[in-house]
Amino acid sequence: MKEEYLHHLWKNKQIPFHQLKLTTGEDILINDVGQHNKFESGPDFSNGKIKIGDVTWFGNIEFHIKSSDWYQHNHQFDKAYDNVILHVVYIHDQEVFINTKPIPTIELKGLIPEMEEVLNKHEFPCSTFLDELDSIYLESMKEKAIIKRLNRRISNINKFGDESNPQQILYSLLAQAFGCKINAQPFQELTNRIPIKFIKKEHHINVKTILLNVSGIGESELLDKTWIHLKSKYNLGAMSKHVWKHKGLRPKSFPEIRLLQFAEIVDKFDFETSFVYLDSKELVVYLKNLLELTNNTSKISRAMIDLIIINCFVPFIWWYGNVKMDESIQEKSLDLLQFLKAEENHILKKWKALGVSCINSFDSQALLEIYNEFCTAKKCLECEVGNKIIYK
Repeated sequence: MKEEYLHHLWKNKQIPFHQLKLTTGEDILINDVGQHNKFESGPDFSNGKIKIGDVTWFGNIEFHIKSSDWYQHNHQFDKAYDNVILHVVYIHDQEVFINTKPIPTIELKGLIPEMEEVLNKHEFPCSTFLDELDSIYLESMKEKAIIKRLNRRISNINKFGDESNPQQILYSLLAQAFGCKINAQPFQELTNRIPIKFIKKEHHINVKTILLNVSGIGESELLDKTWIHLKSKYNLGAMSKHVWKHKGLRPKSFPEIRLLQFAEIVDKFDFETSFVYLDSKELVVYLKNLLELTNNTSKISRAMIDLIIINCFVPFIWWYGNVKMDESIQEKSLDLLQFLKAEENHILKKWKALGVSCINSFDSQALLEIYNEFCTAKKCLECEVGNKIIYK
């Protein structure tokens, strides 16, 4: 049981108010549940209105799982709680006083659904109820989850680039996508050390030399005259080899291979942002052609191409549309996901075992977000599926 659960029930009037009595046995009428104080300190609800007997009271309403939490939270020393007119608790285990007068208290145990406690026992809290639920609720939640996921991704973008320099941002996102989770950080450091504006000043022959040597992986070429010149020209320093991780990776995903692939794409791509104005079908063809390498020794797999689009171009286009305040550009991020195959991993296999299928990357990205941000955090009250199950 969580206090937020009680707030949710009270605010949405999903408590049997007609059955409520005070712990003293007196009748109580809830005329106004008050305004939820979700973000500020102080009582949980303000401007409530209740009637006990013939007297109407106006003031704050405070919630706790146990009434003794009032003292555990030291409310007795906080003047902000002196105007509490009602204490709503799940379990009444102790009388609570304000200035020697007992606070009118309601105990909710036995009056509200205990579904939340059942749901919290499962990895997927809704697993035993999904078959009975109209699929529209999961589809709606998937749309909500995708937008939440993209907004979270772009909230970090300005940390590694200025919005007035979208080329550098795209360059950095592309590098992180090549690094995947395990080598995203060293790839980002690489783009910080050698910005795209320097790369694009150089002849394409030098691009590979610069990137490999700055990465530290190309140290065998350190005596090359071209590299010595470039190093001096841009005041470049090499990264440590040891920042690159190999553990758990297949040879084709080793950083040495990914760096060669990245260098070829950087040389091939102009990093101009006009591609965002292509229509969705043209856009996916353009990006797949961009990431297609003809050199068999460094060819990027189709699965990896899709991952790069998902982890680089989808958030970039969402971010770019946000900066330009153009929802039509942002919509293309969602369209792109519809055109790409669904990913495969252990979390999506769990969804599949529940009978939830993934048709495309929109589905898989949404289900990953729901699992990571809602299911594992047991935020059922913020999930449309969880809400419907609890209150159906």
